[in-house]
Amino acid sequence: MTPIALVRDFSYASITTRETKFTEKNNKYMAEPSNRSLLDDAKALLEQNGSLSEAALMIEAAIQKGQLGEGNYEAWILLGETRNMDEQEEVGIRALLEGVRKAEENGTPGTGMMVGVVKLNSSTKH
Repeated sequence: MTPIALVRDFSYASITTRETKFTEKNNKYMAEPSNRSLLDDAKALLEQNGSLSEAALMIEAAIQKGQLGEGNYEAWILLGETRNMDEQEEVGIRALLEGVRKAEENGTPGTGMMVGVVKLNSSTKH
């Protein structure tokens, strides 16, 4: 089975991306002014090896505010990567799959991202 087929089987059999739920119902970053780029703030925090959970909350708020970044999927991919680094694999995989879905909707080939999801998924099982 090809890596792409594995991801497609995994995404439809195990996790439906439409059920993506955010972890914090009262996310403090939702109150931030609209002119502030929470996605950029989260990237800066991650570059400084800051708190993964704080960065994820910033990214979740950015997504809810429509700050999706490059190609309207960047925030989803970054959320998935961040949640996976924070050992929240199921939430991370859901976000990655949502990013792939959004990328494909926008005409961006998602093959490279799909292979990354397969590698990430197989590495978390060991």
